[in-house]
Order: sequence, then structure tokens, then C-alpha cells
Amino acid sequence: MNDLKFAFRQLLKNPGFTAVAVLTLALGIGASTAIFSVVNAVLLRPLPYSHADQLVTVWATDRETHRYQDSTSYPDFADWREQNHTFACMAAYTVKPFNMAGGNQPERLIGLRASADLFPVLGLIPSKGRAFLPHEQEIGRDRVVIVSDSLWKRRLGADPDLVGKTIVLDDESCTVLGILPPDFQFPPYSPFGPIDVIVPFAPDLNRGGGYLFVVGRLKPDVPIEKAQAELASIARRLEQAYPATDKGRGVNLVPMHQAFTGGFRPAFMLMAGTVGLLLLIACSNVANLLLARGIGRQKEVAVRAALGASRLRIVRQLLTESLLLAGISGIVALLSFRWGIDSLVAMLSQYMPIRPVPVDRFVLAWAVLISFLTVPIFGSAPAFALSRHNLQQSLKEGGRASSVSLHHSRLQSALVVAQTGLALMLLIGAGLLIKSFFLIERISPGFPTEDLLTAHLPLSPKYSRPEARESLFGKVLTQVRALPGVESAALVADLPFRGGTHETFSIEGQPDPDARRGHPADFNVVSPGYFHTMRIPLLAGREFAVLDSRNAPDVAIINEAMRRRFWPGEDPIGKRLRLYYDSNPNRWFAIVGVVSDVRRRGLMSEVRPEVFLSYSQDTHASPMTCVLRSRSGFVGLAAAVQQSVWAVDKDQPVSDVLTMEEIRSQSIAQPRVLMFLLGLFAALALTLAGVGVYGVISCSVKARLHEIGIRMALGARRGQVLKMILKRGMILTLFGGAIGAIAATGLTQFITGLLYGVKPLDLATYSSASVLLIMAAALACLLPARRATRIDPMEALRYE
Repeated sequence: MNDLKFAFRQLLKNPGFTAVAVLTLALGIGASTAIFSVVNAVLLRPLPYSHADQLVTVWATDRETHRYQDSTSYPDFADWREQNHTFACMAAYTVKPFNMAGGNQPERLIGLRASADLFPVLGLIPSKGRAFLPHEQEIGRDRVVIVSDSLWKRRLGADPDLVGKTIVLDDESCTVLGILPPDFQFPPYSPFGPIDVIVPFAPDLNRGGGYLFVVGRLKPDVPIEKAQAELASIARRLEQAYPATDKGRGVNLVPMHQAFTGGFRPAFMLMAGTVGLLLLIACSNVANLLLARGIGRQKEVAVRAALGASRLRIVRQLLTESLLLAGISGIVALLSFRWGIDSLVAMLSQYMPIRPVPVDRFVLAWAVLISFLTVPIFGSAPAFALSRHNLQQSLKEGGRASSVSLHHSRLQSALVVAQTGLALMLLIGAGLLIKSFFLIERISPGFPTEDLLTAHLPLSPKYSRPEARESLFGKVLTQVRALPGVESAALVADLPFRGGTHETFSIEGQPDPDARRGHPADFNVVSPGYFHTMRIPLLAGREFAVLDSRNAPDVAIINEAMRRRFWPGEDPIGKRLRLYYDSNPNRWFAIVGVVSDVRRRGLMSEVRPEVFLSYSQDTHASPMTCVLRSRSGFVGLAAAVQQSVWAVDKDQPVSDVLTMEEIRSQSIAQPRVLMFLLGLFAALALTLAGVGVYGVISCSVKARLHEIGIRMALGARRGQVLKMILKRGMILTLFGGAIGAIAATGLTQFITGLLYGVKPLDLATYSSASVLLIMAAALACLLPARRATRIDPMEALRYE
């Protein structure tokens, strides 16, 4: 306690030092705790299900297309479930949007169609009511629903007697069986958002149609390898029994936690590694501050030793001060890191569905642990260095600056080298991500994204007939085009940057590459005027017209990538192709136009062959998105579009009203967030490294006052003194930078998958980062060096 009281008094006597040290450490501890909180919530914490370690996802695979995460058909799922002996239970599901009418306005809900085993697999029970029974998957008995706690409170008035009542989904009455728990989350980290309703699905006995995703619970003590081998054996039997549909089909088991978080793991590991380096820089900076402060405490240490204090006793006192410093820094970090977590979650939610991160006991334990782990990192070296005193020399010189030992100087130099090396590593990593992001920003999507507004129109079953669907869309377009400021409007099934449907096709007169499949291509459905509204250039032929109706000859438009691949050097206009999605094998579409390529699957994706059909000739009830180009901005336009749709059908939901710029921005959210975070950490590391260099050079100038005074008394010019001081700082910086650059060549290989158009060993980035580090170090050296050139030789000699 006496050591602690004395340590506290020492920190109060030096408020400037204490403030800088506490803020530096709090920065490292707070950033580390914030990142750990998110990593713990997403990657480390088990999924919120009973015995989550037994849960696996069961993916269908396709050996020919090398797809290892594919959907499956109900008959294949049923065979997996019935023939295995390693699973306690197995369930299938698919994501399905629903329209809910009534209330103030219609609403689009995100739902699941699931087998009755989903709740036993997850080990969950509804908070009210019950789960599905097996017979409720039968056609005619499947009009039942389980609603989310959020929907119950938001839309259904938190009716305590809701179970047993009916709600209308997609124009059908469904009996409410139960209400989900408030914390229900499935699929984990779903890009579709929270689930509003779950309904059972009626089995589709078509073995060739893959639309289901499968999850299973392993029996206790059954390893995943054993289950994988058993299902692979079942898949081989199915392949032999049903070669027309199951040839080349296999099974791949992945732990559920890994399956749903694997896509985020590289980014999180990068952030965790980055903040770890930042913490090391902060610790070495504080260690340097303690060494510099210790120069003036050598007489105190010598007096303690002269009065009988052992070396261990002195080290204990100095480490107590470090412990107190770390404790105060940890408290400051804890008081502010809640804001840091919220800011981090807000940024990460731009590209992943992450919920608010709670501050639980694991996070608090981490904050305490990291606070006190910093003590041996930054406190031990200065403590042992100061305890290595020359008692006689220290007492004789009175602890003046000239008694600074060579050991102290070397230790400070080593810490500066470490700081600059680590800072350069972060600068290089940030530089690579920044350059990659700006290269992505410069990619042309194939059309101007400005002045475009989009509104999604999910269709209910009453529009399953082509005539009803075409009537609705025609009236909506008429209403929207009449809005003030709207230049043009059209419809599209799949917007750019949002991915879309993948289909196969055959070319008339050419053999298919496979007996079961045609050529792969992206597939889209648009209305007349779409390419004009989007300003996608027409390269050949014509756009769709109103005359391309259901009763007119079937036509298609292709993109330039498809022309290059299948008709190089030819005119594809008039060529015919057949789409495998269509059940009519005699239906051929004549190509009437070629349009410029659009990066439909994202700015970083390669352009693929794409086929466009007219929405009037589409045989599927595809939900459409209205895109409109406005001449006068979007103020009030979103509400006007909704009112225009409801004027046609008051029960038709309108969702995801976004500008095309917002959609484009969402598509590159991950590289933007990573660039910002790593750039922020790199800037902080550069600042801390500059402070470290400043501290060492300032300490060196103070220790060499006598020498500098003699040099200037003997005729040394100010420029020579300036050069002498700068030389030491630049040598340390260059040495640390060389080590950091060598280390970066290895570490940057881990972020290759996060880069676009940039190699990990990009010379321009390495050079720019090195120049930035040298400039920051030069500025840090210049300030104490200029003070050294203003020394009065007589004052320096008189001081000595």
C-alpha cells in the first residue's frame, strides 16, 4: 500500500507525463477491447442454440462446377435424413418473402419456409404457443405460421391471445401457432435481415430442383468426419440410383458457426492483428516515456539504494507505478470504449448483419486482462534499466542528465526502432487497402448511377397469372412516369450490384457442352425502356418494345460479353437460344439486341454473359424493381412512388426505396470499412511513432547539453548541430523502417484476398509509406534539434 500511495503521488507530481501516458495506453487498450468485443460476438461466442457445437450445415456439392455450397432438392434431403445414422435430426429451409396487407400500409416480410424439424434441430421452443407438427407440412394443412417477437409487437399489437388467431400472408389466411423468442436469430448473420415469420413448406417431389438449405444436429460424441463419410456414401448411392438428376452430386458438411461466419473471418482477423500492433506501439511509447522520465529519477533511485533498498525492491516500486498507470488507463478505456464499440458496429453493419454487441463478462475480463498484461510489456524494461544504477556515480553527479547510461540510450533506441517498424507495417497495409479501394471506386459499372431511384415491388400470389402481373406493372409505370421530375421509368428483376439469377441455355445449331446442361449465363427480366432509363448503351439491334408481348415471337437481348464469347466476329442478331429454366423445350428466343456490359454482381466481379427477357414474355412470377431517373433530385420522390403504387393496389408493398448510389455504396462497404479502420489505426500508429522519436531525440538533446555547448563554443555552426541531432533520429527511423518493410512483405500476404488490382508487394505503396514515415520522423526530430541550435554555450557550460 505504501508503494501504491507513493506511485500515486509520483503520477500527480507529473501531470503532463501522466496524461500523455494514460491517453496513449487508453487508446491501445480501448481499441483492443472494442475489436475483441466484436470478434468475440461474431467469431468466438457460440451460436445462440442449445449445444451449438453439434450443429452443422449440410451442403449439396457439384463436382463438375466445383460448387461446394449448393442447395438441394426435397427428395435428396429426405433420403439424407432417412438413411443416416449419425444425426439426431435434420431440417431443411429456404428464405421466402411474404406480403402482409392491412394496417396503415402493406409490408414486405422476410420469412422462412422450413421443415417441421427446424426447431428440434436448433433446440428452440417458441416463447408462446408451439412449433410445427410433421403433418403440417402436407398440402392443405400448411397454412400455419410462427411469427417473430418483433412482428408481434410492431404489427400485431402485442396481442396476448394471438396464438390460434389468423393473419393474412400473400392473400392467404394462416393460423398463428406460436411466437418466436425475442432473441431468435436464424439463419445467423443472414444478409436478408431478421426473420419475421416461419411457415412449413409442402414437399416438392422434383428431385432435379434444388432450392433447400439443410442443417443438422449430430448425435452426441459423433465427429463430423464420421457424418461426412456416411452422407458421402448416401450421395454415391443416390448418384447411381438417379443419374439423370444426381450425377456429380456430393455432400459437404461444415460446422454451422464456420459456415455462417467464414466470410467475415479474414476481415476480423485483419482488424484484430492491426489493433494488436497498435497496442504494442502504445506500450513501447509509454516505455520510452518512462525511460525518459527515469533520467531525472536516478538520484532518487541511488538514494534508495544507499539507504538499503535491494534491486528487487526498487523494481517492485517502479512496476507498481506501471501497474497504477495501466489501471488508470484501463478505467479511461472502459469509460469510453462503449462509444467505440457502437461506432465499430455501425460501420461493420454496412456490409454484414451484425447486432448490437453487449458488454458481457468476457469483454470486461478481456479489458482487465489486456490492461494488466501491458505492465510487463512497457513497465519491466524501464524498471530493470533504472535499477541498474552506479550508486557512487549517481550520488556524485546528483542525477543530472549527463549520467544517462549507454544502456538507457540503447533501450530507448530499440523501442523507437520497434515503433517505427510496426508503424510502417500498418502504413503499408493501410496503403494497400486504400489504393485497392480507390481502384474499385474508379471501376465503371457500365452506366451512370446518378439520378436513379429504385423501389422493390414484391408480388403476392394474386399476380401469379401473367395477365394480372403485366396489368399491375403497366399501371404502376404509368403512375410513376407521370410524377413531377421523372424523366423515365422501367422495371427490372435483378438490380446491378445485387447479384441475381444464374441460368443455362442452348444455342440453336450448336451442341450443348454437357448432356444435362447448357451454357451458363446470368439471367434477367426487364421492361421496355429499361436500357434507356439506365443509360446502358445499345450496341446493336433494338431494345424491347411494347409489341414484345406474350403473343408475339419470343425475343431476347444479350450483353457484349456474351457476344464476344459465343459469336466472336459475328453478328448475333437473329440467332436463337433456348433457356433451360423454361419447361417448354421448343421455345426459342431470337436475339434482337446487344447492350454494353454491366457489372451486375458488383464492381469487383468479372462481367459474365447475360441474357435479358422482356417481362411480358417471362413465364415466372418474378418480383420486379422499379427504376426511375429524375431530373430534379429525390426530395419527396420516395413517398410519391409509394403513393403511386398504392393508388394502383393498396395492398402492394413497396420496399427498399434506395438510390442507385446507395446500392453501389453498399456493394463496396467491406473494402471501404476496412480501408477506414486500417487507415485510422495506421495514422494513430504514425502519430505514436512520431511522439516516440520526439521523446528519444529530446532526451538525447537534454543529455548532451554539455557536449553541444562545447561544440558551439569551439565554433560549430548551427547547421552542423542540427545535422548531428537529425542524423540520429533518421538512422533509428531508417533502421526501424527497413525491419518493418521486411516484416510487411510477409504479413501483407495475408490480406491478398482483400485486395483488388493491387499486389501485396506493390512498390509504389511501400515507397509512399516509407516516405510518409520518414517525413513524420524528420518533423519529430526537427523540434528538439532546433532547440539544440538555440543553446547559449556559456549557459550550457555554466549549467554543467
